[in-house]
Amino acid sequence: MAASTIAAVRYDFNVILKEADQFGLFQKVLVLVAFLSTIPGASNLVADVFLSYGEGKRCKLPAIDGKIFQVENQTAADLYHLYLPPVPDNREPGQGIVGLSSCRKYDVGMCGDDIDCMEELHRNQTLTRDNTTSCIDGYVHSREIFKETTTTEWDLICEKQTLSKLPMSLFCLGMLIGAICGGILADLYGRKKTWFFSTLIGGTCGCLCSFSWNIYMFMIFRFFIGACVSSILLCVSVHSMEFVGEKYRPFVGLQIGIFSGIGYINLAILARFIRSWRNLQLALGCLFFPFLIIIPIIPESPRFLFQSGKMKKGKQVCNLIAKVNKKKLDKTLWERAKIYEEEPQTFSPCKLFTKLPLLHMLLNCIALNFTNSLVFFFLSFNVTRWFGNPFLNQTLSGLVELVGCIVAIPAASYFGRRTINVFCLAICGSLLIVNEVLKVAFVGQLWVQTAEVVINLVAKLAASPSFNLLFLYVAELFPTSLRSTASGLANTGSRLASVISPLMLTIPIHLQPAITVSYFLIIPL
Repeated sequence: MAASTIAAVRYDFNVILKEADQFGLFQKVLVLVAFLSTIPGASNLVADVFLSYGEGKRCKLPAIDGKIFQVENQTAADLYHLYLPPVPDNREPGQGIVGLSSCRKYDVGMCGDDIDCMEELHRNQTLTRDNTTSCIDGYVHSREIFKETTTTEWDLICEKQTLSKLPMSLFCLGMLIGAICGGILADLYGRKKTWFFSTLIGGTCGCLCSFSWNIYMFMIFRFFIGACVSSILLCVSVHSMEFVGEKYRPFVGLQIGIFSGIGYINLAILARFIRSWRNLQLALGCLFFPFLIIIPIIPESPRFLFQSGKMKKGKQVCNLIAKVNKKKLDKTLWERAKIYEEEPQTFSPCKLFTKLPLLHMLLNCIALNFTNSLVFFFLSFNVTRWFGNPFLNQTLSGLVELVGCIVAIPAASYFGRRTINVFCLAICGSLLIVNEVLKVAFVGQLWVQTAEVVINLVAKLAASPSFNLLFLYVAELFPTSLRSTASGLANTGSRLASVISPLMLTIPIHLQPAITVSYFLIIPL
């Protein structure tokens, strides 16, 4: 019987932490270094807004391209009008030529390069929509902002437009898989090992992705980068929160939003100076590698070590925490911290599905993650479609997320996680509905485009605390032996939403207001 008791002994890290300091110098340095490693992941998460950036485009017109200014008494607009059919002006800002199709052209085989012949056909009203063809000669892309993107290199426009959004969705699908697998691996082999190998694989795939020779190869690499990014975010958030006392967890949990904001700003700076998608992707991949030197220095979570039966290593980490924090552990501490269990707690993901209270809690977390994330990612992935400078918009998007999470730190402790979550989501949903109403009520007015950017930024300011608090909220609900796995499974709701969000951007423009209002009225409110 005595042997059974000894085998089942564990240490209560909360008791040890009170002696070693719940948030001393050790934890502050650890949290800073750990969350710095999430910056490459955050930059990669929204990188597709620049990697696949699409500017103005039109069909290639061999008859006039390169000859426009050699034709007397004709302007460029006059010549385009001869070869491109008119369309209703329901385009997005910066997409194509006003009033002219960007995906079709007149079939002018009978005229060839003869501009007089084309003018005659127009005077006789011979050319109609039935006389058009697709851009069989290729496309001409505007390159005012980017020298080359995946969209311009592989012509991911018109009939192939969905392909330009798929890499973003597959990146997020990778995050879904990474959250599940990363959570299980972190509970089995430790947060630190999973974190290290996710960083290594993420950096390697990020660099290889820049050498993709087609869109399908690009999508595969982006999928694996997404899986690694999700695993890193999960390991860092769980690992960091396991080192601090309960009262400091809101502060630590919201660091993921603060450093994600820094990652978004970092992306805008890199994209501002690196205007080719291949070079930009290579730079984003290289961002991971410095942390391969830092992660091995960071100690494993004592909670995980004690839970795994590695008492000696767990004690060493606790002594290190106390030493750095200039605290002295009492000789009787280890005896006071002992917990005797009739049955040792064993890791088994099946518990989440066989115990009804845990299953009910898990399903609620998945639904909450889905709702929050669809709003959050819809705003994050839509930045380059906003009116104005895309680099400035991306910087402001990162800045408001950073500020929102800083403000939420004291608010979460005072009002509670649930209250903040509901309040922020309600504000965000209301603002996005107002946004769509303004666009319908005041079509084409410049002030509405400016107001849209401001409203979107305020909406993201509200959505950021709600979204980022979920990492903390979920982690606090489940026991240590299942924490990473439960967090990973709960994140499936978030990742499903992130997969859907980019595809929402391909909805026809005239349907977007109705769909957007319907969703943001029913779900967040």
